[in-house]
Amino acid sequence: MSTLDKINRKNFLKLRDRSYDLAHKLWWRVRGGGAGNTMPVFIFGAQRSGTTMLGECFGRSPEIMNLGESDPRAFESYSLLDIKTVEKVIEDNPYNFLIFKPLKDGHRANELLEHWPEAKSLWAYRDYADRVNSAVERFGRHPLDVFSNYVSNGSIAWQLESLSAEDSQLLKTMNIERLSVNDGAALMWYIRNRLFYNLGLDQNSRVRLFQYEAFVSNPSIEMKSITEYVGCHFTGKMVENVHSKSLGKRKRPEIASDIENLCEGLREQLDESYRKQCAESTNEEEKDQV
Repeated sequence: MSTLDKINRKNFLKLRDRSYDLAHKLWWRVRGGGAGNTMPVFIFGAQRSGTTMLGECFGRSPEIMNLGESDPRAFESYSLLDIKTVEKVIEDNPYNFLIFKPLKDGHRANELLEHWPEAKSLWAYRDYADRVNSAVERFGRHPLDVFSNYVSNGSIAWQLESLSAEDSQLLKTMNIERLSVNDGAALMWYIRNRLFYNLGLDQNSRVRLFQYEAFVSNPSIEMKSITEYVGCHFTGKMVENVHSKSLGKRKRPEIASDIENLCEGLREQLDESYRKQCAESTNEEEKDQV
């Protein structure tokens, strides 16, 4: 098969899948769906951590609408609009579940969950090495500019909202100018994922960790567990395009040892929280079977 034939086939399959998804969603709307009784689901976490993939997996279900972070109905410049506007979007939604991905609003996680007491959320994280490679390709030196502006003139970009006193001091004692783009991306991974603990989300039963590596390695098992937590139905179609080819795809990036030690410690902490979460889910399932 020629390269052109492969491209045409790939485009055909995408169009077929999109038509299939739209037909099922139309069917759901015709039968009444969840109009007036929609549960919001928020996906938080650092960028380049599989959040788009997770949203798309949800969106393949006929009972779920995945509202992209560029959708003007609820977002402006990738930031969530005011509460009243989002309330109206949820109220008008004809599906049982509505997925939001307000990555720029991760510092508002508690506020959003308090406002919508029925809502569920997921905090996505990915091993910092692969995330650094992906982020450097996408954002270049932008994280370094964010840190430099904060240290030099106190400018707080969205990435530094709800920055803890400890992390603020960390940035101020670092020589930002000495850092490489890899260091900047790794440090941003650290700062953004620290919010999970700084905001006390690890103690909130309505926030569940999403580990990228576990998900792409065992998509059906992981998605089933996630849908049980959210309360929606699982279908194999939700994960049929998920694969693990991105794991370790590129050479491990060179990162300054002090920053890598920070990232390694936080990754171990997140992994331990994830293992604890899995163990608790298993115990709950066993109780239900008794």
